[in-house]
Amino acid sequence: MPLKCFFIVLLFFSMPAAGQVNFSFLNHDFGELHAEDDRFVDVILTNNSNEKVYILRIERLFEVTNRIEKDLILPGEAVKIRFQVNPKKLGKFNYEVPVFTSNQQQPTVIRLSGTIKEQADDLSLSQDCPDFFARPSPKNATDFVLTILTIDAQTKKTIGEVGVIMLQNGRPLGKIKTDAKGQVKTQIPLGITYFYAKKEGYNSAELAQYVNFKRNKVIIELDRITEFEDLIVEEEISKTTHANLSETIEKETDTIIPIEPLEKLSATIFRNQLEEEFSTVIAERTQNKLEVPSFENLDTDDFNENDFKPINLVFVIDVSSSMRQQDRLELLKYSLYQLVDMLRPIDQMGLVAYATSARVLLPVTKGDDKEAINEIVEKMKASGLTAGAEGIMLGFKQVRKNFMPDAHNQVIVITDGAFNKGVMDYEKRFKRYVKRGITLSVVGIKNNEKSKENMQEVADIGQGEFIEINGLIDAQENLKQMIRFGAFKH
Repeated sequence: MPLKCFFIVLLFFSMPAAGQVNFSFLNHDFGELHAEDDRFVDVILTNNSNEKVYILRIERLFEVTNRIEKDLILPGEAVKIRFQVNPKKLGKFNYEVPVFTSNQQQPTVIRLSGTIKEQADDLSLSQDCPDFFARPSPKNATDFVLTILTIDAQTKKTIGEVGVIMLQNGRPLGKIKTDAKGQVKTQIPLGITYFYAKKEGYNSAELAQYVNFKRNKVIIELDRITEFEDLIVEEEISKTTHANLSETIEKETDTIIPIEPLEKLSATIFRNQLEEEFSTVIAERTQNKLEVPSFENLDTDDFNENDFKPINLVFVIDVSSSMRQQDRLELLKYSLYQLVDMLRPIDQMGLVAYATSARVLLPVTKGDDKEAINEIVEKMKASGLTAGAEGIMLGFKQVRKNFMPDAHNQVIVITDGAFNKGVMDYEKRFKRYVKRGITLSVVGIKNNEKSKENMQEVADIGQGEFIEINGLIDAQENLKQMIRFGAFKH
C-alpha cells in the first residue's frame, strides 16, 4: 500500500468518529440572487476534540467552487471553508457538497440552495471563490471606467463643472467634478451606485443606478432654479435628445479622472444647506416640546455626555422586496452609518429585520463596537413580504431585555411604506411598552402620502416621532438629529 494511502487510512481509524468537528451549518439558502449579490458563504469547522483533525477533501462540483483557510484544525481551533455558487441558468439551484474530514469515515454534506433571479453581466468575474485575505485595490477585477454626463433637465444641454458625490452600499466612494462640457470619466467598482449632483443655480439631483462594464454611462439631469418655468422654450428642449447625448459621450476625451476621497459629507458641500434646512425642523419641534433654547446652540455633531442621556436603541428595519429599489437601501444604510459614527461607549444599539418574518440581525451591542454594527448593516439585503407588527414587537422585547434606567430607550422602525400585517392590532401592546419608558418612532424612506399617514399614526401611538428620508441630505442628518433631540437632557 502506498505510504500516502496508508497515512489516510491510519487517520481514519486512529481517531474517534463522533462529535469532534462541529460545522456551523449544514444547509444554507441564499434566497433570491440578483446581479450585484454576493454568491459565497463561509462554513466554520470547530475542532472540539483533543486531537488534530484534517480536512482531507472537498468534492468539487462544476458550479460550486471552494476555498479552505487551512486543512489542519488544531484542538480548540476553528477553520473556514468558503463556498461560491456559480449557476449558469436562471431559476432554482440546489447543490450537495461532500466534505471529507479525518475524524470520520463518511463525508459531511453541505447543502446550498437558492434562486437566480438575475445573472451578472460578466459571469467570468464570479467563477473563482473569493480569497479570505483579499483586499480592495484601485484596480481590482470589478473596476471599470464609468462615464458621467450632467445635463439640464429641460433643455437637455450639457452643464459643466457639476460636483458629483458617489456612494456604494451606503459608503461614500468619493467626489468628482464634470468638465466644462459636462462630462467626466472615472474608474469605480461595479454595483448599485448612488449619485448626488450639485451646482449653483440648480436644484440638487439624486440618482441610483446599477452600473457595470456594459452599463457604463450615467446621465444626471438637474433642474434650474427659476421663478418662471415658462421661460423654457419648447423648441429649445427638442434640440438635444438623449440619443445624440450618447454620441457626444463617445466623441469626448478618454481621460480617466481619479475620484477625490470624501471622508465626511457634512464637512464639504452639505454643511451650509444642512444647517439652513434643519434649523426649520428644530424650530418646529421646540414649539411642541419643552423649550430647550440651548439645543439649537450646540453643534449638530455634538453628542456629549453632559447634555445628552445614554441611548438604548433597537432599529426595526424593513427589508421586504419593496426596499430593493436601489436608492432606498442605499439611503437606509448611509443613514445608519452616520448614526453609528456618533455612538458613544455609554450607548447601545441593536438591529431587527422584518420581511415575511422577523429576526434579530444584531443583539444589542455597545456603541464603541462600531465595526460589528457596521458589518451587519453592510450585509443587509431585501426580499419578501412585510411583517411589520411582528418586527416591532421583537424590537420592543430587545429594548426591554436591555433596558437602561435614566437613558433614552427607543424602538425605531425604518420602512418605505405601510405596515402590511396587523400593526394596529398591536396598539394596546405598544402602549404597554410606552408606559414602561420605551418609545416608538418611525423613519420613512421615500414613502408615499398614503403610507405617511399610517407611519405618523404608529409614531403617535408610540409617543415618538416620524421623520422622512427622501434624499442624501436627509440621510446625512435627519436620523442623527432625531436621536439627539430625544436624548437631550434639558
